[in-house]
Amino acid sequence: MSALEDYQGRVEGLLIEAEDYLSSSQIREPWNLVKHGEPAEGLAMLAWVISEGRIHVDRHIIEGIRSMTEGLVESDDLPSDLDTWALPTT
Repeated sequence: MSALEDYQGRVEGLLIEAEDYLSSSQIREPWNLVKHGEPAEGLAMLAWVISEGRIHVDRHIIEGIRSMTEGLVESDDLPSDLDTWALPTT
């Protein structure tokens, strides 16, 4: 498996986890971007869906968005309040 295929698989796994918190209409555009070869942009869109929808998600999802977009998406292109929407760890 190539590094790109591995990255794509990790992004898809994160979207699958996010489906537990978002409606099918909310997750549609992130999935479309990922399926069309734009995984980092799909994660950025996921970040905006979470922020604009004021949706609390598992901290792992927020951390995944941050780590998998680092160096690929400008930090200014992610919502500044993204960490606000991470559920507290138990």
